Amino acid sequence: MEHSATSPRVYVLTVVRIIGMDYCVQYVKMDFMDRHVKNVGTVGMEHSATSPRVYVQKVVWIIGMDYCVQYVKKDFMDKHVKNVGTVGMEDSATSPRVNVQTVVWIIGMDYCVQYVKKDFMDKHVKNVGTVGMEHSATSPRVYVQTVVWIIGMDYLCKEGFYGQTCEECGHCRNGTFCNITTGVCPDGCMDNWDGLLCVDCSDGMYGHHCNDECGHCLPGTLCDKSTGVCPKGCKENWTGPKCDVCKEGFYGQTCEICGHCRNGTFCNITTGTCPDGCMDNWDGLLCAVCLDGLYGHHCNDECGHCLPRTLCDKSTGVCPKGCKENWTGPKCDVCKEGFYGQTCEICGHCSNGTFCNITTGVCPGGCMDNWDGLLCEVCWNGKYGHHCNDECGHCLIGTLCDKSTGVCPKGCKENWTGPKCDECQDYKYGPNCAFDCGHCKDDKPCSKVSGKCEAGCVTGWAGLFCLKESSSAKELNAGLFK
Repeated sequence: MEHSATSPRVYVLTVVRIIGMDYCVQYVKMDFMDRHVKNVGTVGMEHSATSPRVYVQKVVWIIGMDYCVQYVKKDFMDKHVKNVGTVGMEDSATSPRVNVQTVVWIIGMDYCVQYVKKDFMDKHVKNVGTVGMEHSATSPRVYVQTVVWIIGMDYLCKEGFYGQTCEECGHCRNGTFCNITTGVCPDGCMDNWDGLLCVDCSDGMYGHHCNDECGHCLPGTLCDKSTGVCPKGCKENWTGPKCDVCKEGFYGQTCEICGHCRNGTFCNITTGTCPDGCMDNWDGLLCAVCLDGLYGHHCNDECGHCLPRTLCDKSTGVCPKGCKENWTGPKCDVCKEGFYGQTCEICGHCSNGTFCNITTGVCPGGCMDNWDGLLCEVCWNGKYGHHCNDECGHCLIGTLCDKSTGVCPKGCKENWTGPKCDECQDYKYGPNCAFDCGHCKDDKPCSKVSGKCEAGCVTGWAGLFCLKESSSAKELNAGLFK
């Protein structure tokens, strides 16, 4: 308080915002306190019956202060005023007061600077709102109603705030605080944060805490860092404002294409399962695998002739364990040399050790001896047997024996008998069975090969073939014809 009984004025000793101040507005009248002091921490009444003043222990904010320091005693300044820019002693031998020319920061004050000399105002106060001269002929002082800015200010924000208006710091790394003047984080930004002041989400992140990942926006574009919306649209297979939902026909976290669902239905966008089962030729939980025995992009190619109880690869058709007999190739779908056709039949009897064509079975150089036919697998006429090296018997003229068994199906030529017509009839022998047997004993036939009577001759006949009359028979016959 100015120590003048006639003066109701107060001198405000500090600036707008003081952090953690234990002492500030010394003794001020209660009505002034009610009007101008806010956010008082602890206020206690002075225990003096004659004093209506309050003792302010903590003052955080004083409304409307734009310029505050007038003339105060030096010991009070040393104790209570901080961040003074330039301090100069008043040129008065009897006055120990300092003239404070620079104050920390003043915002939008409507009341504060009471009476200051005009030359001080001209030199140090800028952006004055309304200035009015005091209507006193003897006083060269001005009455400042609104002062916005004081030159040379050194305002200090709380830790975690910066700038002229003490904006909150961004998201600095390692729990550090930003620079109180520039707002820059000395060690850079926390994870997911970016920008000069660490108040922007990193590219690809969004949300209040920048911990939500953007969806699948079009390549070369970013989602809105507040809402996550993709303004230019989505990558292929994705949909929704944030491009975080699969289109129909796709499923899962990466929107893979659905399998082959039956009846043109779409799979479940989360699990990928087909609600009505799989299309023909497809199998598996997701209808993305060929049925056993099929392979290829559309599962419409049949596996080759893999070894029994093994399957071909359902993508490539390769038989990993090898092929059945007579087959070769990675897919076991090609005949080995010496075999041909869709079932790899053995080739016929090609001449000169050559192999038949694997598709047609035709021998390019013709057939081996005794063999005939388009595929060299039939005996020549008149030949039969596994190697076609057996000759047919004496079948009826104009007929052939069976080329596998040698049997004459229509019967035999005269004098021949047997299934193959390769034996003489009884009582015939010799080349072409043209000779009659002799007089063999007991009317038995002679050997069909040699004509001999193995059991001997009828009485009266002699010789190996029983064709000679005996001497007794001759004598008997001679007596009879005398």
